[in-house]
Amino acid sequence: MLIGLIADIHGNVAALTTVCNEAGRLGIELLINAGDSVGYYYRPSECLKLLAEFRHVAVAGNHEEMLGNWLDSDATFRSKIVAKYGHGLAVAEQTLEPKDLRDLTTLPCKAMLNERGSTIVVIHATPWSNVEYLYPDAPTDRVDRVFRECPDADIIVVGHTHYQHMWHRGGRSLVNP
Repeated sequence: MLIGLIADIHGNVAALTTVCNEAGRLGIELLINAGDSVGYYYRPSECLKLLAEFRHVAVAGNHEEMLGNWLDSDATFRSKIVAKYGHGLAVAEQTLEPKDLRDLTTLPCKAMLNERGSTIVVIHATPWSNVEYLYPDAPTDRVDRVFRECPDADIIVVGHTHYQHMWHRGGRSLVNP
C-alpha cells in the first residue's frame, strides 16, 4: 500500500492539485494529513473536495483550532487574527458548508492508524503542543521527547513548520512532509 503524507495545505488549491495529481499517478491509496487544511489561502472548499477523492485521515492543526475560535469570536479577536494571518479564516467561514466547518473544527489532535503492520501516529506539531515548532535543526532532546511520548508508533507524522525533514531512532521514524 502506498501512503501519501501531506500537511499545511492552508487552502492552497494550486499546490494541492499538483500533489493530488501526483498521488493519483503514483496510486496512493491513503493520504495522511497532519493538519492546517485552512488558513492563509482562499480556496478551502476546493481543497476539501480534492481530499475527498482519496481515502484520507486528518488531524487538527493550529489553524483548525483557530477556525473554531474564529467562529465563536468577536470582532476584536477576528481583527487580531486577520492582522497576523490574513483573511483565510474569514474566507473559510464564508465559503465552506456548515458540515465542512463542523468537521474541520472537531478533528482530533491525534490519530493512530495501523497500516500493514506499522503503527502510525499523526499529530500536527508535537504531542504536547499544537503550536510548538519542530524544525529540522530542533534540539536532539526535543526530537527524543517526541519519540518517547509516542512509544507505540513506528512512524510519527507531524507538520506545522512547512519544512520537510525526517528523524530516525531505533527503527522508528518521525516525518514532516
